[in-house]
Amino acid sequence: MHLGVALFTTSLIACGGGSGGSSNNSTSSSSSSVPGSASSSQGTSVSSSSSSASLEPASSSSSSSSSEPVSSSSSVSSSLPSAASPLPLLENFNDVVDADGFFSEGYKSLSASNQAFYFRVSGTPLFSDGRMRLPAARFTLGNTQPETTSAAGDTQTQGELDLSQAYRISFCVLDWEVTGSNKNLQLYVDNNTSAAANSIHGSSSRIHQVAVDTLTRGERVVVESSLGSATSYLQLRTESGAVVVLDDLWIGYQADTSTEPSAQSCAGYLVSSSSSSSSSSSGSNSSSAPMLSQTNNPVYTELNNYKSWLSSSGDAAAKLAADKTRADNMISWQLPHGGFYKFDVSKYNNPWNGSESRSDWRGANNVELGTIDNDATVSELLFLADVYRRSGDSKYRDAARRAMDFILTMQYASGGWPQVYPARTGTTYSNHVTFNDDAMARVLILLDQSQKAVAPLDGDLFSGEQLSQIEAAINKGVDFIVNAQIEQNGVKTVWCAQHDPVTYVPRGARSYELPSKSGKESVLVVAFLMTRPQTPEVEASVKAALAWYRSDSVKVANTAYIKRSSGSTDDSYNPIQPQSGSTMWYRFYDVDADTGFFSGRLSTDNPPGTGKQYDIMEIEPERRYGYEWGGDYGTKILNYAQSVGY
Repeated sequence: MHLGVALFTTSLIACGGGSGGSSNNSTSSSSSSVPGSASSSQGTSVSSSSSSASLEPASSSSSSSSSEPVSSSSSVSSSLPSAASPLPLLENFNDVVDADGFFSEGYKSLSASNQAFYFRVSGTPLFSDGRMRLPAARFTLGNTQPETTSAAGDTQTQGELDLSQAYRISFCVLDWEVTGSNKNLQLYVDNNTSAAANSIHGSSSRIHQVAVDTLTRGERVVVESSLGSATSYLQLRTESGAVVVLDDLWIGYQADTSTEPSAQSCAGYLVSSSSSSSSSSSGSNSSSAPMLSQTNNPVYTELNNYKSWLSSSGDAAAKLAADKTRADNMISWQLPHGGFYKFDVSKYNNPWNGSESRSDWRGANNVELGTIDNDATVSELLFLADVYRRSGDSKYRDAARRAMDFILTMQYASGGWPQVYPARTGTTYSNHVTFNDDAMARVLILLDQSQKAVAPLDGDLFSGEQLSQIEAAINKGVDFIVNAQIEQNGVKTVWCAQHDPVTYVPRGARSYELPSKSGKESVLVVAFLMTRPQTPEVEASVKAALAWYRSDSVKVANTAYIKRSSGSTDDSYNPIQPQSGSTMWYRFYDVDADTGFFSGRLSTDNPPGTGKQYDIMEIEPERRYGYEWGGDYGTKILNYAQSVGY
C-alpha cells in the first residue's frame, strides 16, 4: 500500500502508513476488500492501492488541458458509447476562476451536447490557487438531465459516464472544517438529491460517506465501486456542517490507474501552500492549520436579528406573502450603493415615497450613507436572502447581491470596516474601523456564513465573483484584527472599539467613548478568530486575548453589573454590585494598564459632563445609567475556549 491513501471500509491507512482501526464512517453495506477488488453488497469498496504515476498522464493525450478528460490507451475505454465522456478524467481546477465559470459549458461540456458537464445542485463551491473548497454544497458530473430530480422509481440512467466496469475515484484532501453536526463528505451514483434512496439503485446509490473530521490533510482518498451503468453520472456532496478543500479529482477504471496522481503529490501541495502563506496571518493558504470545534462558539447566534422581522401569522403561503411585501418595501429604501440606514424594521411597513431621506447620515456632496451599525445592512441582506430562498424571485436575490457589494466595497485596503460608507463628513469616528457594538465582527461572521453557504446564504444567492471577493475580504479582515491587537508592555491583549484604518492605533468615538481596551467588543472578535484555521499567528492572537480575559488584574470576581430598575430615579444607585460567584469585566480599560474606567460627557458638551473617572459614581447620572459600563462579557468566550482546550 502507498502511504497517504485513505481506506475507509474497515480501516484507515493514514499519511505515514500503518493499519488503522475499525471505522464507522464508511457506507454501512460496504465490506472489506483487498486492493483492486470490488466485492461488497453494493459492488463498492474503498481501496488503498495507488500508482506512483506523475500528475500528468504518460499517455499520448497528456498534452491536453488537465481539466479535460484524459483518454486512456487501455482496452477498458475502447468500448465506451459514442455519447459518453471518456475515462479516465482528471480535474485539477488549475484553470478555474470562479464557480460561474466552472459550471459553464465553456469550461467543460457534455460530449453529446453543449450542456455543462459539471452542474451545481446546491450551495456554491469556491476556487482559489487551483483547488476547490466545497462548503455545504453538492454538484454532479456528467448528468445529461441535471434539472430532473432522481427518484427510486427511475427506469433508466441519464448520465454519460461509463461506469459499467469496475471504476475508481480519488482526490486529495487538503483541508476540512466542521461547522455543524451534519459533517459528512458523500459520493453518489445516479442520484442528484441528498437522500440515498432517491435513485434507480435505491439506497445503494451512496457509494461513500465519511465524516470530514476523520480525514487526514494531505491524504489521497480512494473509492472503488462497480455500481453503475454505461450511462451513469456522479454526485459529490458535503453536508450542511462540513467543508472540504479538494484537489486533483481523478475518475478512471480499476484496470488501469496509470494516469492517477500519486498519493505523495497531496502532501506536496500542503508544503507548497504553507510556504506561500508567510505574508498573511489570515490563513488564506492555511490548508494544514487545524480547526477548532465550533460547538457553543458565540458567533453562531449573531445573525438571528432578521428572524424577528419574518411574519409569524398564518400558513406558509400567508407568511411568505407578508414577507414579500416587507421585502418589496425594503428594496425601495435601499440606497443606490446597496447599503441601508439603521432604521427600525417598522420603516419597512411602507414603501419609500420617493422624497423622504433614506439615511440620517450624509457624506461629501450630500450623499446618503449606508451603515453596518446596529445590524444595519446585515439584517436586511439576510431578510432578502430568506425571502429569495422561499420565493425564487430574483429581485430579492439581486437586492441581496447589491447589499453584499456594498459591504465588500466599504472594506478598507488594510482589511477593516468603517461604521459607514461612503465617508461621513463632520463626524470622523464613523470612518474609523469599527468593532463597537460588534459591527465589524458581525460583518465577518456574515461573510464566513456566506462562504460556507449556510442558509439562507446558500444556493445561487451570490455570484461566483462575489464569493471569490468574500474569501479575500475575510482574509484581509483577519489580517487587520491580528495587526490591530493592542500590545501592553510587549504583550498582546485585546482591541479597542475603534481603530485607525491605517496605523491600527486605538481611537475614540463619542466624547464618552475614549481610546481603550474593550472588555465587551473584544469578545466577538476573539470568537470569530476561533472560527478560522488556527495558523500560528491566529492561534497566538486568540490565546493572548483569552489570557487577558482570564487575568486576575482584569476580571472582577464576585461582582455583577446590574442596571438600575426601569423607571427608577434613584441617583445614588451603584450598578456595580457584589454578587457571590459572578464575574464582571469593565467595558473599557486603559490602553496601557488593566484599569477599568468610566466617562461622562465633556464639560463642553451639551449637556456637560465630568469626563473620564475611575469611580462610576463620579460621572453624571445621565451617562451612569444611560450607558453600559460592565457585564459578564468574558464568561461565554472563556467557557467555549475551555471546551476546545484553549
